Amino acid sequence: MKFEKFTFLLCLIIFCIAISCKKKEDTEIKKSSDSFNRELVLYNLAEKKYTRLTQSPTFKEFGFRFTADDKQIVFNTRSGLFMINIDGTDLKKIDNEVYERILSPDGNYFAFIKEEKLFLMDFDGGNIRQISPDSVIVVKFQWLRNSKKIAYFKLNKYKSYEYYVNADGISIVDLQGDVDNLKIDGTFYDVILPLEESYDSKYIGYIKDNYNGNMSNIFVDFYVYDLINHKERKVKQNLNEIVFSPTRPEIMYSLRTGYYARTTDLFFADMKNTVNHLLQIKEDFAFGFSFSPDGNKLAFLEDLKLTFIDRTGANYSKIDELSKIPGPIIWSHDGKYVLVYLENHDKNDTNIY
Repeated sequence: MKFEKFTFLLCLIIFCIAISCKKKEDTEIKKSSDSFNRELVLYNLAEKKYTRLTQSPTFKEFGFRFTADDKQIVFNTRSGLFMINIDGTDLKKIDNEVYERILSPDGNYFAFIKEEKLFLMDFDGGNIRQISPDSVIVVKFQWLRNSKKIAYFKLNKYKSYEYYVNADGISIVDLQGDVDNLKIDGTFYDVILPLEESYDSKYIGYIKDNYNGNMSNIFVDFYVYDLINHKERKVKQNLNEIVFSPTRPEIMYSLRTGYYARTTDLFFADMKNTVNHLLQIKEDFAFGFSFSPDGNKLAFLEDLKLTFIDRTGANYSKIDELSKIPGPIIWSHDGKYVLVYLENHDKNDTNIY
């Protein structure tokens, strides 16, 4: 009898400890011995200062955005959805769901994949609705710039998951669930995310891998898809990266010389293919290009460091203190801040939740 009582008390103590640890994990910041960490950082362009917001090794690198009023930031980890003020205060969990909810660029909606379908819900968590057809499996999705449509990769419902060779292409769905199937040639992995939306929402831009089995070829080809006439055309070839201007009929693209060469050239071009050389970056890789909301400034990563340059090529500046940034770069709606995450491999500095 004494042994049975002891066993019961021991099990009760273990259960209480487990519940206590679970609550602490959900609500508090704790120490961890993880070998690396991801740190969310806000940079103020006017003051040229940055704020370290929060850290987590399970931080999702493509799931963070500003709210509609630019006062808070929403981000995903493997333990749920979190929100924090832009000054780093009032960190709180707002959803325990483990599937990744991506806030729209305008901050008004969340989109997420659940049970292989694409769902949409309002920012306050209400009005949840499925917007992808029952007949397809949604593999991956991306908000377009104007927040009115979402692009997603799809499979037929009864196909195998070997979508490396058996993909059914890309579709674009609006917030009412109306689907537009793009007629893009090539297989699933020919097209590389993210897609680019033109300033007038008439075109979708994307790049296709053209290495053809030669891994030393790092170049890609840029295509534009006409959403009105449903036609695809190649615009540029042998590029590294390209982005549409959010306010003008322009594109910015980069060229890098060879696989091992560390020189990157940046160019602007209008839709008539008039080209202006913007900048040559020697001895460093450059990638992750992102326009400011007004289209006048470009942010990018030069050797994993946050860097800015005006559209005219003036006011080049590199923030040496902010390094180890794998991307992406997210602008606030008013263009006053950018949001990035850093990868920190210091075991002694891993405050996580």
